[in-house]
Amino acid sequence: MTVFAGAAQAAILIQPVATPAAPSSTFVTSMTGSPDDTRLYLTRKDGYITTYDTATNTTSLFHDLNDRVTSGTYDQRGLISMAFDPGYASNRNYYVFMTSPGANGVQAQVLRFTDDGTAGRAEQSIWQMDLGAVNNHIGGWIGFDQQGMMLISLADGSVWPGVDTRDTGQNPSDFFGSILRINPNPNDGGGQNYTIPDGNAGLSGAAPEVYLYGVRNAYRNTITP
Repeated sequence: MTVFAGAAQAAILIQPVATPAAPSSTFVTSMTGSPDDTRLYLTRKDGYITTYDTATNTTSLFHDLNDRVTSGTYDQRGLISMAFDPGYASNRNYYVFMTSPGANGVQAQVLRFTDDGTAGRAEQSIWQMDLGAVNNHIGGWIGFDQQGMMLISLADGSVWPGVDTRDTGQNPSDFFGSILRINPNPNDGGGQNYTIPDGNAGLSGAAPEVYLYGVRNAYRNTITP
């Protein structure tokens, strides 16, 4: 995988930054609130998160989730993305979106980990949904908006080699084909893993988590102010 950086200007120049040894990489990000940190964080489909230090040209293992992910060679399941909490500098929390074994088959889930510098990181399951037989067009991007709310993208869901076999992209009561928006840090003392923030779609019959719907395969997204 080669990582590129582009300048936000009329004539965009794309130049290679690194070619780290991270096969089957699915996402690359950097640490929130640490502009002096020279590491890039790469998620890999097979469940590994590796770091690539652009200053030293070295790669190291950050987190091993290999034995917990469900992934196939030709499908879109696995460890799909990660995001650092906006308050990472103080709370040390980061999140991953991955597919894993569930009570009813394969599930998609968002997990929160607290990086305390040890292998035994504290973790909590924040959000999850059953995928059933879906193995393609899962989506799987996570990120934070300007209000600190988490966005989760879910694609239309299909079973390879079919496309949009569920046909529910226009159904806001269904998570598939939607971008969800939740508060993963409710701090309400009620033991909930997340709460519903103000500003979601609020449509009749819609799942309260739905922020927008009707997307096909929102695998990657960008948030601008």
